[in-house]
Amino acid sequence: MICLLLDDRKLSHEYSTKTLKRGQNASIIAIVIAVSLAIMKGLVGFISGSTSLVSDALNSASDVIVMVASWIGLRIAQKKPTEKFPYGYYKVESLVTLGISIFIIFASITLIIDGISFLISYTAPVLTFPVLSSTVSLISSIAAALTAFYLIRVGRKINSQLLIASGRERIGDVITAISVFISIILSYYFFIPLIEGFVTIGISILILRMGVITAKDAIFSLMDISPSKSIEQKIETIVNNIDNIKSFENLRLRKAGPFIFGEITIKIKKNINVDKAHDISENLEKQIYDKFKEIESFTVHMEPVKLVNYKMVVPVKEREGLDSRISKHFGRARDYIILNIKKGEIIDFHSIKNPYIDKERRAGLSAIKMLLKKEPIDVLITNQMGEISYHTLHDQLIDIYKCTDNDITVKEIFKKFIDEELEYLKSPTKEKEPI
Repeated sequence: MICLLLDDRKLSHEYSTKTLKRGQNASIIAIVIAVSLAIMKGLVGFISGSTSLVSDALNSASDVIVMVASWIGLRIAQKKPTEKFPYGYYKVESLVTLGISIFIIFASITLIIDGISFLISYTAPVLTFPVLSSTVSLISSIAAALTAFYLIRVGRKINSQLLIASGRERIGDVITAISVFISIILSYYFFIPLIEGFVTIGISILILRMGVITAKDAIFSLMDISPSKSIEQKIETIVNNIDNIKSFENLRLRKAGPFIFGEITIKIKKNINVDKAHDISENLEKQIYDKFKEIESFTVHMEPVKLVNYKMVVPVKEREGLDSRISKHFGRARDYIILNIKKGEIIDFHSIKNPYIDKERRAGLSAIKMLLKKEPIDVLITNQMGEISYHTLHDQLIDIYKCTDNDITVKEIFKKFIDEELEYLKSPTKEKEPI
């Protein structure tokens, strides 16, 4: 088995660092907004005598802790891989996300309890500045909403669970601020009591659901669940469209922070040399990395595959079907018999007339180009092969075998091939094409 680690993309680490720094900058913006809101609501709540606004200020202060945790998580995730952590520190983001999710669940349950307590022990509050209090709560809800949408948008763009979780946590602040605003308006201007309790309970249930979903995603990421069936299917399509990959297996993807790590085992012809195998892997690498920026590293295992379904070409000097005898000169053959083989048996065959039999120079090369246009060839049997023709076939990754017996039939050649009695041609049999 050949194993190639295709993670040597240019600027790979720089791309990862840039992505994480963008998330870190988003966290800093959110921290500044949370601190500003906490101070503003705390001061106005204290001056006006609004206990709900003071409680909301404390809630915003707790958000600062969440956002600082997000910033620290993204900061640690930027560290370069080490010998101890060869895949980097990206899973720190998932760990912090899980912690924030637990915080969201706890906060939502606390809000539900507060809402129930409010309904049970309702007392009409007294406000000194109801207009100022309602205005501040409205501004707070708008600022929190914009922050939440910003964090979620950036999180989705850089594929960061941590930012998405932080954004979802901020939605709880939006609901709390709206509840405070509604309670002030309805209680003091429309004399409708208890509304805050019902609103708080209903919205808190939605926040609890978001917390559970976020926690589930973080746990699945830590357990290396496949992050996306859609990405898997698109990678399968890329692999299937590369001609020299006969089949593949064990395609696996796992998520680490905002990035994805993957591996696959591809099956290629056993006679392909290391340089050609590397070309195949580079082609696969380029297509995957160009298509999916979130894939940080992709490991390709390559195994030789034994041909099961394939097409074989034999140059013949007469038209007698499977009893036709092999031609000594490939380019001077009368016909080329194409065998369609499945599971070691000849399913059918047909012949193609050689229109270049009388061509003065490079008849073999012209015949090869004709065959390549007409048929997808896997194996070619010949007695002799010139240098240019050989390299043309070799570049197309066609297996070439030598048969030195000039009086042997196609049927007998096929048996020798199945019994592995034919010599694999590793170089041209002569330097020039027959004239």
